[in-house]
Parts: sequence; C-alpha cells; structure tokens
Amino acid sequence: MSQNEADNYDLGTDSPPVIDLWQNSMQEFRDRIIMILGFVTIPFLSPFLVEHIINGRLTMSVVAVLVMFILMVNSCTLYRSKKQLVPIWLFFILLHIVLFYSAHSIGGEALFWSFPLLFIMIFVASKSTVKFLTSFSLVFLIACAFELLNFEYASRFAITIILTCIFSSVLVNYLTKMQDELSGLAVRDPLTNALNRRQMDAFLNDAIEETKRGFGPASLVLLDIDHFKVLNDSQGHGVGDKVLVDLVETLHQRQRRLDHVFRIGGEEFLILLRNTELKHAITTAESLRLSVEEDELFEGQAITVSLGVAEYQTGESSEEWLARADVNLYEAKNLGRNRVHPVFA
Repeated sequence: MSQNEADNYDLGTDSPPVIDLWQNSMQEFRDRIIMILGFVTIPFLSPFLVEHIINGRLTMSVVAVLVMFILMVNSCTLYRSKKQLVPIWLFFILLHIVLFYSAHSIGGEALFWSFPLLFIMIFVASKSTVKFLTSFSLVFLIACAFELLNFEYASRFAITIILTCIFSSVLVNYLTKMQDELSGLAVRDPLTNALNRRQMDAFLNDAIEETKRGFGPASLVLLDIDHFKVLNDSQGHGVGDKVLVDLVETLHQRQRRLDHVFRIGGEEFLILLRNTELKHAITTAESLRLSVEEDELFEGQAITVSLGVAEYQTGESSEEWLARADVNLYEAKNLGRNRVHPVFA
C-alpha cells in the first residue's frame, strides 16, 4: 500500500466480508438428505421392484434398479469424498423421464410420484438449480397430466402441484433466511456488527498463511477507547453502546475490502490490515485516530482512541502477534493516550 493510499484510506462503506457459514451449512444439509435418500432407497423401492417383476414389467424393473443404483452411488461418494457422481439436476431430469415412461406404461396415476419428487428437489438443490428444475417440472408434468388424464383430474393435478411448489419454495426461503440470520449472529458482534473474537482467530491464521506463501506482509491495529468506563458510568450504558456502534461504523467506512474489524473486548477492537507493512499500518492507524477524534461520537465530550500497531514477524503464532500489538497499545496509553505506538517504523 503506497503512502497516498494510506493517507486516503476512505475506500468505501462496505462492511467486511464474512465467512458464508450459512451456505456451507445448507450444502451440508442438502448432502445429508441425498445420502439418506440413497441409504433408504433399497428398502423403500424394493417392493415396487418385486411388483414390476411379478407383473412382467422388465423395463420398469431395470429402471427401478437404475434409480436405486444412482442414489446409492451418490450417497457413497458423498460420504467418502463430499462429491456427487451424478449431478442432482441431471438425476432429477432422468427421474422425470422415468416418471413419463411410468405414466405411459402403468397409467396416469404414476404422475402422483411427482409430489414427493418436487418437494425433495426443492430441499436438495441450490436456489438457481431449483428455479430451473421447478419451471421444467411444472411445464413437463402438467403437459403429461393433460395428455394422460381427463380434463377434470388434470386440472386438479395442475393446481395442486403448483401450490405444492409455491408453499415448498416459501418454506425453503424462510429456512434459508433464518439460517442466514443465525450465521450472522455466529460471526458478528450483535451490538456493533464487527466480527467477533471467534472469527478473529480464523482470520489471523489465514493472514499468517498468506504471508508465509509470499502474498505480502500483514499488520494488526489494536484500538481501545480512552476513558470509556468514565463515559459509561457518567452517561449510562445506552450512550456507551451508541459510541461503540458509531465507532465501528467509522472504522468500517475507512477500511479496504480486504481488511477486517473485530470486537475482542468491551471497548477494544482489532483491525487486520492485509498486504500492509508496519510503516503504512502506522500511517493508517494515525488516520483512523484522527477520524474518530473529528467524528464527535458523543456530543459535548471528545472521544479519543489509543492504538497499538504490530506487523507480523516470521515464526510468530497469532497469539504472539496479537500480544505485541497489545504491548504497543498499553505503551500508547502510558504515553498519554490519544496516540499511536510505535510512531515510526
């Protein structure tokens, strides 16, 4: 980062990116359903396989065996390597072809298998895949219904399957939204919206690995609000909370997208500066100190911060790196507060 970049650090108001835990959780949930489907497929479909064999439906028997085989193989590969042998979208299109053949072979009542098929599809496929598959299914199945059933039953089938898709989609969207909110609570401080300490450990370790692989230096800025306890005791916790929220908003407004802000204590915050050497981190910290002082976080009383800066040194653990930043923060406080330490690299 150049000197000009450090002096003009106001690069946007976007909050830092967070780990997409909800996406990982939803994918694990989908994979788990697919594995369960594969493992229960044999006992569930075996009676139908026997019935097809008894009634001389050789083709239907082969199709049933093929469906069971694909589900079982997908379950095994997911269990072993977290990968599907047959993509879920391709599998569901194959099932629709099977459903179409079954309806022509044994009658239109076979179309009623589409209800559990669509419901399961909405839960095991991604949102973009579900949109495509649902549109394809509705057009395909409703056309089949009007071809194989009389108008009255086909109309009822069409209305029912459309409602099933709508309500299933609403349910999945609600669950996804709830998962998103819960994941946000898991990674962020609920008051200030800064990342929490649990996320700090993961990000610091990632930054250390990046420096080891030659992606440039990384620095920490440890920040503490001066005399915050006095403000809290004299003005009340409501005012103190507002100061904390406004402070983090200021930090977020003056951060790059590759940097991260963490709340690690009551009024103590950590800023991870990626690809930033010590002298530029000090300049950045000084810019942040001035911004906080000028932003008048509490009317009628100056709010200042002390900051300790530390660049990562080869061989350090994340705890040792953070400890050096902590030592520099306390030195800034001992020297009179409202300052950055060290002053020069």
